[in-house]
Amino acid sequence: MIITPKFKIVIGACCLLSFTPVISYAASLPNGGPIPFTIYDQDGNGLINKKEFNAAHTERQAQKTTSSYAKKNGSTPPSFSDFDLNSDGNLNKIELHSAQREQMEKHRTQMQKNSLSKLNRPKFLDFDLNGDGHILEDEFYEARTKRRIEKARQGHNMQNIKNAMPFSKFDLNRDQKITPDEFEKHLKQYKKSM
Repeated sequence: MIITPKFKIVIGACCLLSFTPVISYAASLPNGGPIPFTIYDQDGNGLINKKEFNAAHTERQAQKTTSSYAKKNGSTPPSFSDFDLNSDGNLNKIELHSAQREQMEKHRTQMQKNSLSKLNRPKFLDFDLNGDGHILEDEFYEARTKRRIEKARQGHNMQNIKNAMPFSKFDLNRDQKITPDEFEKHLKQYKKSM
């Protein structure tokens, strides 16, 4: 068989046309947030099958590996069965949107938990171990140690442990005990310096 330039053009055009859905798919896939129904439904039949669903998520994962969004917010994509509420092997618009809302709510709840743990600042009562209304130096370090152990158990990053303020920085009037006022004043000063 003789391969002519015209034949090469025809073969090239056929190859290009076979990749056209992938090119338009990649170009229209949003960088973040829920993937629209029309992006999933590549054959336009009004339903999303498992192959279409997985293709969209594979493309999204590939897209995320090249973006800074993924490095900060990377997550495991949901499975088709998580979305296929009636287990018929296809997703309609209602199933997709319902499952996406559920996924976003889970994500929102997780983000709130994470932000609350960041706000988990020490409280005076956590350090006043004997409940007498002031914190002595021994109480201070014992409570701090318990707090650190608990945070380490929870998997918190302990990178700032070296920067922890000593008892003397809390004891503003140097009377060898920390009052609730002194404790709060120190925390406010610390927050301002961040």
